[in-house]
Amino acid sequence: MSREREFLPACTLAEDRRLSIDRLYASYEKLVTQGGWGRYLVCWQEISMPDVPLEEKLYVPIYVYTNATPNPDNPNRFIEPIDGVLISTVHGREPAGANTFADDDCTNQLIAAGEDFKIALLPCCNPFGYFWNLRCGTQGWQDKTLSVGECEALLRPCETPASFEAKHLTQFLSKFDLSQAVGIDLHEDPFWEDVGRQYEDSHGTYIYVVRPENRESPLTLTVLNTLRANHVPLLEYGKTRFEEPIINGIVVGGNDGSLDEWLAMKGVTPMITVECLLRTPNDPPLSERVGIYTRVLEEVFDQMKTS
Repeated sequence: MSREREFLPACTLAEDRRLSIDRLYASYEKLVTQGGWGRYLVCWQEISMPDVPLEEKLYVPIYVYTNATPNPDNPNRFIEPIDGVLISTVHGREPAGANTFADDDCTNQLIAAGEDFKIALLPCCNPFGYFWNLRCGTQGWQDKTLSVGECEALLRPCETPASFEAKHLTQFLSKFDLSQAVGIDLHEDPFWEDVGRQYEDSHGTYIYVVRPENRESPLTLTVLNTLRANHVPLLEYGKTRFEEPIINGIVVGGNDGSLDEWLAMKGVTPMITVECLLRTPNDPPLSERVGIYTRVLEEVFDQMKTS
């Protein structure tokens, strides 16, 4: 794929005031220009719908940003072990994570944290879904089944293929030593899509952990306490719309075939997914969700310094 076919849209088809992709990427670029980080191409994702003629197709790059040092003797490895893996917007209609990493406060936090830690950041894993306000990428947008983070086939024998993006994301992440890393994945829970489903107060946050033993880890407790301190409350007990039990604000994710599970298999622990319930596409407002996630990341970096 030549760069001449790159397209960074200056708008989106959502009405929640999310930044356009060109503005997202311009904000992420501050990590490179101000922080000295590297920007690395993972793959190209088609941004036009699949039925567009080949000569008219447009593509958006998916990037990893890191302050780890490439190995000059081995292009498939970075030198230092990674301390933290940060990912977001695996599902395109969950924009808060991508917008959080584009926020100036968060960018400054990342640059400051990079003085002490080696970080791998994937701020927008699904620009196609982000632009069109859809859950899945180009392969799964019609039937909503094949997520960009679909890694089941990379974890165990199964009939479900890994998504195109997941193959490339995991291939690039395999260049890092992740054995001592912690992980944060910023998701959202658009439960308004599930007609008839009502949480007790229809308002709140909760988290997933991949491993049961991670429920009491210092980082997990830090994330929970940060969520409890927000005006959007932590949902302490209940069930997700997938009937998963929420206990003390935590869902144990288990074997779900996700990118988070793949990262945990590679040694990332704890691997924590943060969720914010969405009553409508913009309730709570996007700005509030970005504020919550920015505070979570700030506390995560502080916790990493003490551990």
